[in-house]
Amino acid sequence: MKTASDSSHLVLQVVSVGLVSLAAFSYGFVPIRACNDVWWHLKTGKLVIEAGYHLPANDVFTFTAEDIPWHNHEWLAQIVFYKIFQWGGGEAADLIGLRLLIAFIALATAATFGCVLFLVRQRCRCMPLAALIALLALDVSRYNLYPRPPIFTYLLMAIFLLVLSNWKSRKWPRAILLTLPPLMALWANLHGGFLVGLLIVGIYLAGEVIEYFFWKPESEQRTGGKSDEPKADFKSRLAWVSGTFAACLLASLGTPYHYHLYELPLRVMKSSALIKTIAEMRSPFAPDVAQHFIAFFVMAALIVIALAASRAVSRNRPPAADLLILLFFGYEAVRHQRHLPLFAIATAPTLGWATGQLLDRAGEQLRRNAGRLALAAITVLAGYWTGWPGVPERLPWRESPETYRNRNAYLASGVTYIEANFPKDVCDFILAQEIPGRMFNPINLAGYIIWRLSPEKHKLFTDNRFDIFGDRFVWDEFIVRIGIEQTDWDNIAWEKIGLTDREGERIREQCKSAGWSDILDRWKINFIVAEKSWPLCRKLSATQRWDRVYSWIKPPYVDSLDGYEIFVRRTDENRELISRCRRYSEQMLQLGRAPL
Repeated sequence: MKTASDSSHLVLQVVSVGLVSLAAFSYGFVPIRACNDVWWHLKTGKLVIEAGYHLPANDVFTFTAEDIPWHNHEWLAQIVFYKIFQWGGGEAADLIGLRLLIAFIALATAATFGCVLFLVRQRCRCMPLAALIALLALDVSRYNLYPRPPIFTYLLMAIFLLVLSNWKSRKWPRAILLTLPPLMALWANLHGGFLVGLLIVGIYLAGEVIEYFFWKPESEQRTGGKSDEPKADFKSRLAWVSGTFAACLLASLGTPYHYHLYELPLRVMKSSALIKTIAEMRSPFAPDVAQHFIAFFVMAALIVIALAASRAVSRNRPPAADLLILLFFGYEAVRHQRHLPLFAIATAPTLGWATGQLLDRAGEQLRRNAGRLALAAITVLAGYWTGWPGVPERLPWRESPETYRNRNAYLASGVTYIEANFPKDVCDFILAQEIPGRMFNPINLAGYIIWRLSPEKHKLFTDNRFDIFGDRFVWDEFIVRIGIEQTDWDNIAWEKIGLTDREGERIREQCKSAGWSDILDRWKINFIVAEKSWPLCRKLSATQRWDRVYSWIKPPYVDSLDGYEIFVRRTDENRELISRCRRYSEQMLQLGRAPL
């Protein structure tokens, strides 16, 4: 017969799980705001499916990289994304397709942090406190929860941690490790983040060795006697985890690209200048963005404080694997914003362990009170973060009064993406006027332009798939965008854009001191899609070699530099095209649709 205490405990469990699941789904179920990557992922999935699931050998979206092999580490995720999108009709204008895809991402987010919640609950043995930690980890991750293949890495990482933690604590049988190699084979075809899975298995292997040879096990810490774990048992456990690591390593090669996927991170990381120009590779401690990562700073501080307090109170050490994970993912999170979700997912169990150690030393009444306070806290925090009715819609560290509740409502009502944040009208204009020849494009808008134009109508100059090109073309795009002349190279103040003089010299050598017009001539560019804020636009307007045929300002038309322009090379072949484009733009201006 259930007692009142049992019923109360069940209510706490259900409410805690419900709040975390609801918050995680809310974070994922939002319109696409400014993420361009989702568009080229969808286009890739479409091309692969239409080609009979044959993967392209070389890049198909850019004319500059047509001879570069494309080792697409996300091919399976892209097929999954486009298949889901197809179920809703398969057109960008079809609301159901994008809404289904975004709902899938939201469910994957909820599943990820459901695994985190379950694992933290095992560690601290208090569901409300576990929910509070999981909710904090969710908020640390929120800037990276986009409709992109890394969402699979977050989920599979949480599953790997769940399996290995329960294997280590002997809650699950050793045979559970046999599930990891098949998951690794799947992971390696979904996203290049499979390397995280290998790393975690390797860390648990190292943790076993460290604990056996250098640490006293917990039983010995409690009793002061020698460990009763026989040496044979250690060898057996070491054999299991070593075999799992080797099997996962072999499974990771079960992709169409085999060992080449291990080369991809090097193409990005070998260029320090390139890393500095990628927004998500910046440190969360950068002064101009630090206010957005308060949750990360809070979580990191709580982990340090809780570990120190638990060590002082109980004298127990956390598992060696936990400390190694904390050190590695903490270091990566400090360096790069994109690794914050990995940090949050990987270290939440460590915070749960330290919290559990402190609760073990507390009285039963104090433990119950802590659970009630934690439940109240997650209710309030979930309300603040998602913007439920009756709570303020803006917090001091939030950059926008727009709440997740409002964004969820927008998506439910049919607003699947924010049109004004993408060059939709620009692509419409290019298609309507049938502008021929090679195009120069903004690198940050490449994803949407690929979706609309490439490769059927126009291939791009370049895009932000740096794992394919490295930095081979990004500096050419930079020179053109800034409008650098051949005579400017000696006067560039590299420190003003965050680069060292040595990095600047390497860029100069790579670009052969070319000016913007040299690059456009070399690649035979016929028209340019430019952001109005680019210094290049002023130079193009002043020259006799280019004509502006289109100009668009982003609604609500407040900032005259927030928009796009199209310039066509002035040649005899383009004379009729330029006249036609200008007439069309003037007609649109009269209709109030294109502010020229």
